[in-house]
Amino acid sequence: MPRSFAVRIIPTPSEDSNGNLIEIPLIKGDWKRQPNYTTKNGVVYAYCPPEQVASEMDRLVKMHQEHLAAGVAPEVEAAWLHHRFSQIHPFQDGNGRVSRAIASMVLVRAGLFPLVVTRDDKIKYLDALEAADQGDLGALVDLFAALQRSQFRKATALSENILTAGMDIASMMEGLMKAADKSRESREQELRKVCIYAEALEDETVAYLETLVPNLQQVMLRLIPGGRAFVKRSTEATSHFYWGQIIGNAQKLDYFVDNSSYRSWVTMNLSWKRRARLVFAFHGIGRPFSGSLICAPFLEIRDLDEDEQAHSTVIPVTEEGFVFFYNESLEKIKQRFGIWREKVVAVALKQLGESL
Repeated sequence: MPRSFAVRIIPTPSEDSNGNLIEIPLIKGDWKRQPNYTTKNGVVYAYCPPEQVASEMDRLVKMHQEHLAAGVAPEVEAAWLHHRFSQIHPFQDGNGRVSRAIASMVLVRAGLFPLVVTRDDKIKYLDALEAADQGDLGALVDLFAALQRSQFRKATALSENILTAGMDIASMMEGLMKAADKSRESREQELRKVCIYAEALEDETVAYLETLVPNLQQVMLRLIPGGRAFVKRSTEATSHFYWGQIIGNAQKLDYFVDNSSYRSWVTMNLSWKRRARLVFAFHGIGRPFSGSLICAPFLEIRDLDEDEQAHSTVIPVTEEGFVFFYNESLEKIKQRFGIWREKVVAVALKQLGESL
């Protein structure tokens, strides 16, 4: 005889469209059977009707698969999938937790960190979701990317603390290290791809800054005869320049500088009665080297006092450095970097205007 089971349906408190408190059956393993709502500033917003949930979820899965095949960036796909799932609201309860778990799945599959939204991030998170409701997904993408960078900095800081805490990690890991020796060289070569990406970004930065030189040269000449604007790039012999400024800037941006894996810089130099340079510094972030580098820019303004002694002021021109990874495509890195670099230059020019 077939066995029978008793299914226990637990009610969950909710509100109807008029704001009345009601209890709705919470059925395990099934889509919602009752409409669900949210109220913002006295306005009631209805989610996808129950009868359309199954078809909308099928469509969501299909579009997600198409995005994966097209190579959509993980932070973009995670934000899109999270928001679209939230709009459907397919379950009677727990949709927020599930949407964040789905976004985490996308990020973890790409080798990134799970999505963690803390109470400190809640206001930005809700504002970004509201912006996405209005058709602007950018704020949610930026928030997800910022959370990834924050977790990356915490992970590298934890690694650094472990290495400096006096723990005998080397002996504990000796057996594993021996087993990994055979693949270490190929792994290091894979990680070192990020250095090639850095050189490509430096090439583009030099070319971009050179396009600004003619106009900046005219500005300098209007300030003083003989004023100059020119671009410079580090060599092997000069890559250590600005190291004190880089360390100070890193402390303001809250990350650990690693100069052993890679270091270089590109500068826009301006000369009138004062001296100024916008420095794009490229170097490692955290230890040990994990196939990631950072570009951390700053504006330095130098003056001479009455005794002809030079004094410099270092001004950060971004809240976060640009972090890029060995397992990204160069095309996507360039696209991200180009947008970020223009914002940095705009901030630097504004600061410069206040210093003329």
